[in-house]
Amino acid sequence: MDRPSKFRRCGTALAESEPGPKTVGELCEWPREDISDRLIAKTGISAKNLVGDFAGADRTIWVTSSFSGIATVEHCLTRLAAQHGTADFGEPKSTFPPFCFYSMWEVNETCRKTVANSKLQPMHIFGSVCDKCSVDVQDRLEFVRSSWCQRQQEGMPAEQKRQAAWKQECDGKCMSKLLSVGTGACGIGKRSKTAYCYRHKRQCLVDPPVTHRDLHFEIAGTPCVAFSPQGGRSGWLHETSIPTSIWFAATSKSNVDLVFHECSHMFPSEGAFGMAFSAGGGFEFSVVKVMASTVGIPMQRPRKFTLAWRKEALQSRAQLTEDLFAGVCGSSVQCSSHDFWCAPQEKVQAALIAQAKKHGADWSLASLGRDALSTGDRVRLSGYETAARDQEGSQDQLAVVDLSQNVAWRPKLGSGTSSVTHLGASELVW
Repeated sequence: MDRPSKFRRCGTALAESEPGPKTVGELCEWPREDISDRLIAKTGISAKNLVGDFAGADRTIWVTSSFSGIATVEHCLTRLAAQHGTADFGEPKSTFPPFCFYSMWEVNETCRKTVANSKLQPMHIFGSVCDKCSVDVQDRLEFVRSSWCQRQQEGMPAEQKRQAAWKQECDGKCMSKLLSVGTGACGIGKRSKTAYCYRHKRQCLVDPPVTHRDLHFEIAGTPCVAFSPQGGRSGWLHETSIPTSIWFAATSKSNVDLVFHECSHMFPSEGAFGMAFSAGGGFEFSVVKVMASTVGIPMQRPRKFTLAWRKEALQSRAQLTEDLFAGVCGSSVQCSSHDFWCAPQEKVQAALIAQAKKHGADWSLASLGRDALSTGDRVRLSGYETAARDQEGSQDQLAVVDLSQNVAWRPKLGSGTSSVTHLGASELVW
């Protein structure tokens, strides 16, 4: 009997790639190796060229993040610091030379509290990205968005086959106008110099104190709901286009040297970065679309990553492409499961507790969130577990994935439901 398509589509693999994680424990600890070694082997670039003249120099790479969501960026920075042994996690710190984690921007209170209690903390914790510019700029952007929403509705063609083209046209013009208004305003002093800091309970400087010898890296994952079924694929006409356009405008007019951006594979990265960062020259960027299955995780959720850099500060040694990404980070899928399936709860708890102990972190029992579901939903989830076990065999092969990322399940999860990437809401352990 043929396997159902939702199982079969996860059976992908990359040729000539190392096997990915096979168990919950391996997934929690993966990847173990430093991918810089694989990058050097793939491109022929020497380690000296990768680090440049930063090695041994009294210089700082200031790191800032925006739209942390479930603290993904902070989770990665914590793991990097621990992996390279440059951060003493006896006490919470903001630095692991040559990096200094200056600030994060996140509107979610639970996420802010999680990061505030993690071992690697930003020096400043700010709230809404909209605070990066003045209120009058926010009002102007909202006027642009609402105006284009009205234009789209009033000008919608009666012929259904022409409606998609009309929506796309309105979306593109709205994006162009939003970015034009935002970058123009931030370029004439409308970008905020200070914002309320939740760590210090007062106004703090938004920009890191970057000297001519330092570098500034910004990492962000702008809202993707507008480009998904959950947001009606409304694109730049969606309400989240306001913080997105503010981030683009404020970041492009800041002292940033390198930007790493992540969003839905439907996000128009080339157009947005081309308008916001290349309008005044000085920036180059590469865009690559990858899937979780590319790196060995059995999940079909394509994402788009963009790397933008200031040419006067950084030089590109190799173009970021899908082939390069797969060659450096690629792993074959070893465990097969449905896109947003979660592993058995006891196995996730055991893996997280073991990792917490390894890093000397406080721990408490982790929850997948299924206890927060209604009785009916819990029964349906249990039924799916049985079906998956019958189709796929051993439960050890099921992947650890956050159910809250699924459009169908998100509304059913309570706001207090813990993510499987951290224990409770107080200790970031990865």
